[in-house]
Amino acid sequence: MMTIKNCLLGIVLLFFIACSKEATLDENYWETIEAGAYKFTEAKILSYSNGVFVSETPIEIGNSYVLMETSDFDGFFNQISFYGDWNLTFANRMPDAWNMENDSKRLTFSSVINDFTTPTATLTIDNVGKDSQTWQYVTGDAVNYNHHIYQVMRTVKP
Repeated sequence: MMTIKNCLLGIVLLFFIACSKEATLDENYWETIEAGAYKFTEAKILSYSNGVFVSETPIEIGNSYVLMETSDFDGFFNQISFYGDWNLTFANRMPDAWNMENDSKRLTFSSVINDFTTPTATLTIDNVGKDSQTWQYVTGDAVNYNHHIYQVMRTVKP
């Protein structure tokens, strides 16, 4: 009798795990969740040296939006467009495409460099799937680094 209960419990747990959002292996799952338009509401850079906070620099974003669309292809074929007063850049390049990593916490931007699509930045996202999110990106080395923080709000624009 106890073995039947254990088997049923195991089947229920396996079914629950297989149906949960976090257990999916479909690489396009998170992209469909995150696709859409976002308005930048705040952006700033925190600078550190030897692990000690040095400065906080706000970024003038004005009235800026990003539109992240999906495609039927896997990889970096998802279109990204910027509208407004400010464009998000990485290594002095504006991203040409985007994709979500399959861990529900990272967004990767890519740029076309010498006719090849090359990842240029991976951001950590707080509140994936929510209307209000924080995108975080760190540049630099172990001694001097900058922590970029972008606040975005899901919108129906641009």
